[in-house]
Amino acid sequence: MDRVRSSQRLNLAVHLLVATVFFLTTALQGQTAPLPPPIMMGTAWYPEQWPEARWDEDLALMQQAGIHMVRVGEFAWTRMEPSEGQYDLDWLDRAITAAAKHGIYTVVGTPTAAPPAWLTQRYPDTLRMDEEGRRAEHGNRQQFNFANAKYRDLARKIAEQLAKRFGHNPWVLGWQIDNEYSDISFDPDTKAQFQQWLKARYGTLDNLNTRWTTSYWSETIFDWSQIPIQTQYGNPGLLLAWKRFVSDTWRSYQKNQLDAIRANSDARQFITTNTMGWYDGYDHYVVEKDLDLAAWGRLCRPGSPRSGQEWFCPRLDPRLQEQEFLGHGDAARFGELGARQQFARQRRSQSDGLACHRTRRRCGQLLAVAQRAERPGGVPWNICGSGRNAGSALRGSAADWRGICQSRLSAGGNVSQI
Repeated sequence: MDRVRSSQRLNLAVHLLVATVFFLTTALQGQTAPLPPPIMMGTAWYPEQWPEARWDEDLALMQQAGIHMVRVGEFAWTRMEPSEGQYDLDWLDRAITAAAKHGIYTVVGTPTAAPPAWLTQRYPDTLRMDEEGRRAEHGNRQQFNFANAKYRDLARKIAEQLAKRFGHNPWVLGWQIDNEYSDISFDPDTKAQFQQWLKARYGTLDNLNTRWTTSYWSETIFDWSQIPIQTQYGNPGLLLAWKRFVSDTWRSYQKNQLDAIRANSDARQFITTNTMGWYDGYDHYVVEKDLDLAAWGRLCRPGSPRSGQEWFCPRLDPRLQEQEFLGHGDAARFGELGARQQFARQRRSQSDGLACHRTRRRCGQLLAVAQRAERPGGVPWNICGSGRNAGSALRGSAADWRGICQSRLSAGGNVSQI
């Protein structure tokens, strides 16, 4: 009899445990976040640069400033993967959860614009090469080779890990792949890929020679390996072909991560990247074709053509406004970039008190909204140190980038302007 009762109690305990696990699993899967507002103000937040004890204070100020969204992680590869294959995403999970407690959504950036030292040291071929044949070295950012197969493999793996962890988090709105595509590589392997790309495009050398009019100046090509990379002066057909190859290569570089994210995330989460306004290093129509959102940054530039100020804002200069600000914004608004929405991603904030900056923060956001940008935002929240460290080397490579929240935690200054 005792054995029967013990067996019954054991069966009951097992059933209760199973029911509890099922309930908790169902409850977690059913978690939802409130619908985000139709227009969202955002900021770039770098929790990996700050003590975790500081996070809640920053997030409370963001909430007070009316910020609804933060972008995180786009330069944090070392923190996410301190050694190859060893992933640490718990801190990012805590950051996203902390933001959610303040009603703030998150856009997760893949960190592939800033590879860690272990990666470039172990795989030196992942470093890009300039036109003079010099390899980049570790430090700064964007030192990677966008065409390198090993780099793409490692980039896909970190993107996949992020998507598996946060692809169903209700407080994660979407994804930013990499950041500001720009620097390219001129290494022998990339050159060979370019030559193969030409072979696939033109089929035969006779066709290529005819299309490029290579009989002029004795430019006739007799073997695919004879085709050089030229970027400044040369055959117009060659120059255009190289730009098209760069565009296709950035698109495939991006799609490598995009496919990993889409396979492991909710359809409601958008995928975008952060481009640089009217940047002409590649064809935006090609590169942004696969994305859900068109996104770009609008930054101040050194030197004013008229005012003599140290920094000026081209968006407020009538000679540059139509070309860059309105041009790229309208291209995104009318869907010419193949994206369904606009996303004004990044702005620069300075603390020198120039009227240009204060006006730009207001005017820039309003112009973005006027062009139907649904999520204007991206000024870094806090780059520099606080107290005696304000303006110190704590800003590192971002020394000339100053955030909304600067030398002290308060609602004054830039926070009140936002």
